[in-house]
Amino acid sequence: METESEKEIFKSILSYAESALKTVILINGGACLALLAFLGNIIAKGINTKVVIEFSFPILLYVAGVLVGAIATGAAYLTQYSYIHFSRKTAVMWHFISAIFVIVAYVAFAAGSYMCYIAFTKIA
Repeated sequence: METESEKEIFKSILSYAESALKTVILINGGACLALLAFLGNIIAKGINTKVVIEFSFPILLYVAGVLVGAIATGAAYLTQYSYIHFSRKTAVMWHFISAIFVIVAYVAFAAGSYMCYIAFTKIA
């Protein structure tokens, strides 16, 4: 039987997991939108359009980060579903998969940001 303390700890863990999922989608999506707005401004002003090519891979990384974050959200759902309808072992497997996807999405953001830095240094 679970104590009240264990229940509260579990609730806080779920809250942190939910925050991580929302954050990873938000930062990747926001970075992608900001970069697209920047590139749209460059194109509209007729500035060297070769610059756009330098930023194509970072955009791809940000979009991949959003996709992987969405997949992690699905895996988190399957984690909770498995705790109720399947074995704890299945739930732990989905929990691990979800955590890996969240980490991959954060890595996509970091890599995209680094690639943007490299692209900005090339055009400066």
